[in-house]
Amino acid sequence: MTFINTIVWIMNWIISILLIGSYLSRYVDPGITTVFAFLGLAYPVLLLINIAFIVWWIIVSYKRMILSLMVIFIGFGYIGNLWNPTKKTVPENEQEQVIKIMSYNVKLFGLYDWKNNKEIRDSIFNFLRQQQPDIVCFQEYFISETGYFPTRSKLVTVLDAKNLHEGIAIEAQQKQKFGMASYLKYPIVNKGEVQFSNSKNMFIFTDFLWEGDTVRLYNIHLQSIYFDDQNYQDVDANFLTDIDKERLVGYNSIRRKLSFAFKQRAKQAEVVGKHIEKSPYPVIVCGDFNDTPVSYAYHKVGKSLCDGFKKAGHGLALSYERKYLRVRIDHILYSNDFTAYEFNVHRIGYSDHFPVSCYLNN
Repeated sequence: MTFINTIVWIMNWIISILLIGSYLSRYVDPGITTVFAFLGLAYPVLLLINIAFIVWWIIVSYKRMILSLMVIFIGFGYIGNLWNPTKKTVPENEQEQVIKIMSYNVKLFGLYDWKNNKEIRDSIFNFLRQQQPDIVCFQEYFISETGYFPTRSKLVTVLDAKNLHEGIAIEAQQKQKFGMASYLKYPIVNKGEVQFSNSKNMFIFTDFLWEGDTVRLYNIHLQSIYFDDQNYQDVDANFLTDIDKERLVGYNSIRRKLSFAFKQRAKQAEVVGKHIEKSPYPVIVCGDFNDTPVSYAYHKVGKSLCDGFKKAGHGLALSYERKYLRVRIDHILYSNDFTAYEFNVHRIGYSDHFPVSCYLNN
């Protein structure tokens, strides 16, 4: 038993150091090193392992549990990025004053699922018709000016929102356009967009009038990872039982793509963060960050903002789930001018992302 405890104690030190490293992921630019970015991605796992060590030492040698307790205490504020025990509901006397904000990566409305694309698209429309958000920001948005696979014309009707702002990142043959869009039930007074350098990703900003005040809405989509089918198969594989030489080569491909995306998102997030700092109006930020709250990109964009989930969410609020990868990478952030209520993740399977929403009151 002494030998086992020695091994466990050594592992405890290693995992504790790695957990501290994950805390640094918010502050160390991946352009310098991606080590901390990977540790930030692993934060939930490292936290759970340290909790397991605490349980072990309570049973075996309670004094040794102090190591993991101290490390968790140092990063206690990070737990709120992962889990929220309470949900903040809209007070009855404010229900007429709040607006409903939604962010949804729609994966081109299922365009490339050739057998089911119209069914997927119409299911998304039906969901939006039921939810009736006052503002909805789409990422991986698609329109066709030829009328093939119509989206815009139907969304205007479904959402009863004639005020819209489309940002087109790619124009293909037959007038097919890919990018992002924001649909609003409020008057738009100004629009702008920024295409990230050496990337197909971008962000758009939309100034609109709400109760006589101007608010700036950001819809952002930070660097995609561009996994192929084989990468996704490797992500879904069981690391303990499905490992062979070919799989290890696949994991190396995943590592390279993640490293590149971490670096790109760091640069893009700095651009977005500086743009937000210069905004003359209170801001609402929606989007697919492709990064968790324990990341450099999230910190750069949201360092002066509130997080809808942390203020008004409940549970884990995971917006992207695969077999072994479950994270919150879709966010709604906002200036201190607003109050958030009822942050929700809508667990519908029409895209690889779940839509997120919350109510805001100014």
